[in-house]
Amino acid sequence: MPVGLVCPSCRKPATFHRTPVATCPECGAEYPPELRGSAEASLARQAAARPLLLTIGLYLSAFAGVITSIFLVLAPLDIGSYSINDQPVTGPEFLRRVGLGYGLAGVACLAIAFGLYRERTWARVLMLLYWVVLGATMFGLALADTSLGNAVVVTVFGAGLPFAVAYWYLYSKESVVAYYRALQQEESAREAMPQRAA
Repeated sequence: MPVGLVCPSCRKPATFHRTPVATCPECGAEYPPELRGSAEASLARQAAARPLLLTIGLYLSAFAGVITSIFLVLAPLDIGSYSINDQPVTGPEFLRRVGLGYGLAGVACLAIAFGLYRERTWARVLMLLYWVVLGATMFGLALADTSLGNAVVVTVFGAGLPFAVAYWYLYSKESVVAYYRALQQEESAREAMPQRAA
């Protein structure tokens, strides 16, 4: 989709289909930096759609966050079935032993879903922090029931490997890197607009 600009010098409209957006094609005057930045950010953003896996992650994170919230509300009432390391426990015991980690993971899932939906760059970091929180929770639970070696193995396979895959996907996969670069450019352009107007 092209971007239209009105030249501040000659007041003529111009349409741009790709970057760079530098000068007015009618009078040759340079566009102001905030106008140029906003137009180029919009063109870059249009060229970098949200990758499919991030869209799937948006819905899965929202679902996981809602389910987690429901279980956290029902746990003190002992409604539902709860288990820790495949051992059945009561809702209040579940909440006492793993409530904090479970709650943090649920909040992280909801925040990730929101960040992905609103297309915010901070969602990328939060997706990695989710695996850190999950790994810490898994390690604590495993350590309480088994040896240190078993706890490390459980944590590495349960959270360490997914963290590594997520890091590769979010920071090395070309389409995802291009998507977040475009979002960053769009955020920077949005931040620059009020500063110039002030």
